[in-house]
Amino acid sequence: MSVNWDDLGNRADELTAARALNKAQAKPTKKRKKQKQTEKDLQDAIIEWINYHPMAKAIRINSGKVQTIHKRWVQMAPKGTADILACYRGRMLWIEVKAPGKLSGETKAQKDTGQDWADVGAYYFCVDSLEAVQSIFDETP
Repeated sequence: MSVNWDDLGNRADELTAARALNKAQAKPTKKRKKQKQTEKDLQDAIIEWINYHPMAKAIRINSGKVQTIHKRWVQMAPKGTADILACYRGRMLWIEVKAPGKLSGETKAQKDTGQDWADVGAYYFCVDSLEAVQSIFDETP
């Protein structure tokens, strides 16, 4: 049996063209839903933006408890501590980050801790966007 290589090549080209045509005529698929920005994503963006600023520095503060390999619990930062500690032009900023649109989710412990820091001269903010932090930097003397 002999194989006609030209016919096979033509057949492959026809199949490729047919697949491309079918794909073009197919109903459009649903667009993927835009992923919501998480609180962690926002924290990372804020810290990166602050650290990029020449007169500022920021770190993430972890609060809550963790269990050691020896099955003991260790308390990290106290309950109500803000997510980000920053310094801008010598001023201490505590920044509590909430997921976009969830600004009203600040707990009583967070409000009380923020007030405690404000009472001793630090700045405390609760934000739900990078733009809010940028405006804070614009307004901070």
